[in-house]
Amino acid sequence: MLDEQTSGTYILTYRYTDSSNNTGTTTRTINVIDTIPPAASIEYSITGLTNQDVLATITGFTETITGLNATDFLFTGNGSFVFSFQDVYGNP
Repeated sequence: MLDEQTSGTYILTYRYTDSSNNTGTTTRTINVIDTIPPAASIEYSITGLTNQDVLATITGFTETITGLNATDFLFTGNGSFVFSFQDVYGNP
């Protein structure tokens, strides 16, 4: 079985035997396109209530990624930040 995260073109050859004991082969070409987005984890330097700065670091990617906008972000107050990246097939 092909892994849906492995994009590419594959040539598969099937061998068969029918009810009259005739044998043969047939070939099929299959194009697989990865559509599964990559995932990651965020680790925080402080996880409880605080009045201090908090460093958020992205880690644990599920596959090779490209286009990462930042490896960490320092929160100096309340707010939000979006880490953006994609896998090598362009899935964000």
